[in-house]
Amino acid sequence: MGFFKKTVTIEQQLASLSRAGLVLNAGVSESDLTTIHPRAELERKPFVGLVEVLGIEIEREPFTPICDRLWLCDFERIEDDGAYVDVVARLERMTGRVLGLVGVVDLADVRSAKAWVEFDRARQRHH
Repeated sequence: MGFFKKTVTIEQQLASLSRAGLVLNAGVSESDLTTIHPRAELERKPFVGLVEVLGIEIEREPFTPICDRLWLCDFERIEDDGAYVDVVARLERMTGRVLGLVGVVDLADVRSAKAWVEFDRARQRHH
């Protein structure tokens, strides 16, 4: 009996998600939230599309995350050196830099099937 499905506004969804620690980053606009799905769809299927959107970057300068606490990771980004540096930077951002990783370097050579990441944490180098 799906005749009377209740829509949940984007604002109501964001209020619920904020109680779970999922908040919008400063400068995120409604148009940033509706780049993939229109408002009506996000409200007709509450949380499904909005959670997905919270995990991406805004599609304009400065291309920063919409929400620091979620990440829709696209592993096709792992193509070359620097890819794992970006992954570690995003994980650090997601965790509020709780690990304090610094000096991050990597190697990502798809052709030779070799990859590694290296960083300093608490004055120790990890590879």
